[in-house]
Amino acid sequence: MRLLALVIAICAMTACSTPAPQEDRMTQPAAPEEALRFGGISLPPSGRVLGVENEAGIDELYRVVVGLPAVDVPELLSDSGFTVPLTPDAGPFQDSVKGFDLAAGKSVRAGEDTHQVGGRTITRQLAVDETDPITATVHLWLFTT
Repeated sequence: MRLLALVIAICAMTACSTPAPQEDRMTQPAAPEEALRFGGISLPPSGRVLGVENEAGIDELYRVVVGLPAVDVPELLSDSGFTVPLTPDAGPFQDSVKGFDLAAGKSVRAGEDTHQVGGRTITRQLAVDETDPITATVHLWLFTT
């Protein structure tokens, strides 16, 4: 009987000291300027941020979608210090900003680099949807690891 009482007491103490499960990471809107600064991204004057989301936890992730004339993609890459050549890529890709389906792209080039911003190393994944030969849609995933 004493053994049973001891087992019940130990189980009760253990259950009370078990930490609550961590909350899931929340995806939330973010300021475009904040996301671009975080990733060291410099938009040409013709570039427009179409959507941006942020997930924060131990690491941080920004998803950004930019629209710009296709002829200005090299300027975006150069001014942002992105030196890795883009290569044709059929995916699959990470989730993009809600409402922007990269999987539907028929002509996508992608690349990845790391960049030092404010003493942090930021991984920058980029996919350029060139399905429309006039206007490119650039998907960026900017994150710490």
